[in-house]
Amino acid sequence: MPDSGPAAPLLADLGALLDYVGERGLPLTDTGRLRMADVRAINDRFAAPAELSERFGQHTHRARREDEVWRVHFVRLVAQAASLLDARRGRVRRTASARLFVRLAPDEAERRLFVAWWWKGAWDLISLAGAIDLRLMRDRLVTANAVAELGTLTYRMDALGARLREAFGVRVSSHLALSDEAWGFAGWRVCLEPLAAFDGARPTYTTNQLNGYRFKDLSALALTERGVALLQAAVGACPATPARVRRGMVSAYPVAQSGANHASERIGAEEGRERIRDEHPEYVAAIERGEERVGEVDPRAHLATHEAIAEQLAAHDPPEARQAYERLIERGHDEHAVRHALADALVREIWKSQEAGGPFDRERYATRLAAMTEPAHDADDEEALEPVPPARLSVGDRQRLRRLPRGSRAWEGDLTDLPIEIEGLGAPLCALWADGDGTVRAVSPDINAEPGQLALAAFVRAALHPQAGRAELPERVRVHPGVAAALREPLGEVGVIVEEADDLPLAHEAMESLAEFLARPRGPRARRERRRGR
Repeated sequence: MPDSGPAAPLLADLGALLDYVGERGLPLTDTGRLRMADVRAINDRFAAPAELSERFGQHTHRARREDEVWRVHFVRLVAQAASLLDARRGRVRRTASARLFVRLAPDEAERRLFVAWWWKGAWDLISLAGAIDLRLMRDRLVTANAVAELGTLTYRMDALGARLREAFGVRVSSHLALSDEAWGFAGWRVCLEPLAAFDGARPTYTTNQLNGYRFKDLSALALTERGVALLQAAVGACPATPARVRRGMVSAYPVAQSGANHASERIGAEEGRERIRDEHPEYVAAIERGEERVGEVDPRAHLATHEAIAEQLAAHDPPEARQAYERLIERGHDEHAVRHALADALVREIWKSQEAGGPFDRERYATRLAAMTEPAHDADDEEALEPVPPARLSVGDRQRLRRLPRGSRAWEGDLTDLPIEIEGLGAPLCALWADGDGTVRAVSPDINAEPGQLALAAFVRAALHPQAGRAELPERVRVHPGVAAALREPLGEVGVIVEEADDLPLAHEAMESLAEFLARPRGPRARRERRRGR
């Protein structure tokens, strides 16, 4: 890496990391981290290697994970955010982009690194991810503007926190974990410590003593001119849609340990309730007036479901709620609409449990959340798209399908409600599969089956016992995106590629013919002649 003045150590460390990883790459642990042997080797190549063990009285603490060696961990995440490293399938590799990056001028290299980190970096992997941290991570544009507006003055931690809190429009709180000082330290963890690695922030430490031991305590912060320029570059590069955050670990959030401190979860829920009330002033006013309904909505129930979702997101329980939330946010959906979608999924499962007279089915709820690809309810939409839960292939069907010969043509599959009514049950859902020339291989109607499972059952029938053609397995199938999510895993187990398509001409033509046939009235004479084989 070329010399770039004050930022030279960071670029030099990045170059050392990229050279060590190389194009062959390095294996990762089961949690997606670098092995400690590699962490030590990379740290030794840095301009200022970190101490990997610290002595506290009679006890020596030794780093045992990559994320305990902050500099190595941070440089690795920055490289991934800038697409210089790629981590997948248990291995991290240097990308082709890294070869081009080393040719950039130092100032341009530094700017690109910081902008990539600001918008694509997985901040939660270097932070405690408390209630305030999540607020700063969630709206990075507000955070960038708030920090840039500090200028180069030096701020005490509480004064810094007050400026950040005011930028987000949050009221002063008497809760210790939501104090201005807490906001200040969250700002340091989330974005100012990484900015300091670019020589963009200047921390001030004071030395204190506790039980005879000296330790340094962060007491104040200031931006440098370089830091202000980098933040302004990040603001200017704000993406039109939320950038996809590149993660370096198997899981987006650490697994909760037994006996863990849940204070941040309670704080997140408390802060969430305040925000929910602010977002629904008409419902709050209706409750205060003693009204039971606002149009067709029960305001108390609506706010209660929002609070339940806020608590689930804060506690990461179930984890599928947080994963669905982040996946939809990353795809550019409105944050309030995403919370409505999660609340809709929760209410649907509550209704099902009440109808069945049984306990709440957490597994089915988690499955519904995991399958979410679009918000299930949006105040601006008249029709809600319910996610299709994943389907499961039985062991016997999997073995039988794997023994089938392979066909070269793609199949198309679709789901629709049939134009017939079964008394007391309604219209059955129908799954249909057609092969490459439009021949219908299987039609499977059902009243109670889950859509994804019904589509899979019809596929198995179309492959093993087709209505027309020989028994075979297609190379690939085309279905609508929602159905694709349900079928991708089970069909992948038998080597069938699942493609998403909005237009399915073969399946749609077959469906229309079937619907027309079912809707056409037929007299008794026609039925008698059909039974006689005429």
